[in-house]
Amino acid sequence: MQYKGLIAKYYYDVRSGVFIGEVINTLEVIVFSASTLDKLEMAMRDAIDDYLALSEIQIVN
Repeated sequence: MQYKGLIAKYYYDVRSGVFIGEVINTLEVIVFSASTLDKLEMAMRDAIDDYLALSEIQIVN
């Protein structure tokens, strides 16, 4: 999965019944999860958007 130049990998956790994803090409840890692949993609986009917004705030301050 890719979004805004960031790459994520994911797997399905059988025990909890959810997909779990992690962005793999940042120094920070960005993780997300969802019950379906469609929701997982949305969760990934939200997590990356939040990360980029937070990074922008920290750079400005």
